[in-house]
Amino acid sequence: MAFRKVVWAEGVLLGQQHFQHWDSFLQKQQSLTYCHAHSFCWGLAELHWEESFLPQGVFRLNCCVALLKDGRWIDFNHQFDDVLSLKLPEQSITPLKVFLTIPETDYVSGISGYQALQKPPAWVADYQIVHDLYDASREREVLLGKQHLRLTLEDDIPSGSSAIQIAELEYNAQQASYRLSRNFIPPLLKISASGNLFAWIASWIGKMRQFLKLLQEQREKYRHVQNQFSYGDFIYFNLIKTITTYLPQMNLIQQSPHLPPFYLYSLCSFMIGELWGYTDSPLSEPDLPRFELQNLGDVFKKLRVRFDELVERITPVNTLDIPLQHVFEMQYQSDCLSESDLEEKQFCLALYHENLTQELINRILQCIKVAAPSRLINIVKSFTQGISLTYLASPGKDLLAKRNYHYFLMNKGCAEWREVIAEGRISFFISQDLAALPFELICYD
Repeated sequence: MAFRKVVWAEGVLLGQQHFQHWDSFLQKQQSLTYCHAHSFCWGLAELHWEESFLPQGVFRLNCCVALLKDGRWIDFNHQFDDVLSLKLPEQSITPLKVFLTIPETDYVSGISGYQALQKPPAWVADYQIVHDLYDASREREVLLGKQHLRLTLEDDIPSGSSAIQIAELEYNAQQASYRLSRNFIPPLLKISASGNLFAWIASWIGKMRQFLKLLQEQREKYRHVQNQFSYGDFIYFNLIKTITTYLPQMNLIQQSPHLPPFYLYSLCSFMIGELWGYTDSPLSEPDLPRFELQNLGDVFKKLRVRFDELVERITPVNTLDIPLQHVFEMQYQSDCLSESDLEEKQFCLALYHENLTQELINRILQCIKVAAPSRLINIVKSFTQGISLTYLASPGKDLLAKRNYHYFLMNKGCAEWREVIAEGRISFFISQDLAALPFELICYD
């Protein structure tokens, strides 16, 4: 309908057409406002369903308040409206997308004396006796219309209907029942309308707290190392400052469920953008996913992946920890190492012990054997040394030692080290009495 205003003027005979066009004008005005002035302000404001019907193969809606993209409101409550349910197909392999639909027309069915409609109505009329608000003895029959809503699957959405997805169902073969997808987030007018998004926020905040805890633990471990975690160290302290700046804001989002999801998206984007400043090439970072109300689950999933990957890259480390494989009961072996690293870097065996004695140091030097994988068994059986270890009583500045860790430097000048370079791996034998000690293989420049 064209955007036309009803003009109230003297001498105009008032009829139902005036009120009909007035109603249409107000609806059109509301639609233009939300479509253009508040383009991200539509979606679900409240949503409740009855999960107990899912084992019976039925999705039943209890309550739904939503603002559609065209500016129309939906307000359904099973206590006042007819039951709204959907029979589900048996054992669907693919997830089922459930939509709530309403015809795009303004037609009303059920009006006495009017011809039957050729198009589906958006309203169903019902003649009801309505009492005067101030005098219950006064009553009149009033024609009231309720919204003509329908639940349907994605492939069955009627043409000429406005639709909003409210759920995604997955079939659980073990329980022989459908269940609600934990990854789906519907279009939202308010964050509070989706429990999955609330869980996502809690998980993100947990990751931030975990990151802060890691930084604090590193500060405690390295606090005796010169120039570490001092106010002169720009990167460390600014990284902590960045996380602590955004953590209260994320808590505020969690405590303000009335906010739209775009606020959350903006805050997460700002946080990731600031963390880019700690990478080597901030301008080479790929763009963040675009905000899409109809695809919130995928948008926030991608944001979380980018955040986790970024945190892992910018977490300060003092050395490179080399992964070890447990080959046999007392034998460990490193991953494949490059020839350049084996020739240029220093390698240490780091063992954790809170009260290391000289007797234990001597025991470690005697009973831990280091060699190339092909040579280790022969060295153990022949009681020979292999690659010798040197205990570092005072690790140098190049090796940022962690608290209660003790470092044993490998001798790269021996012939056995050439065999390690040839095979690209370092292998260890640790005697049974020392196997309980936590240890790491690290390298540094």
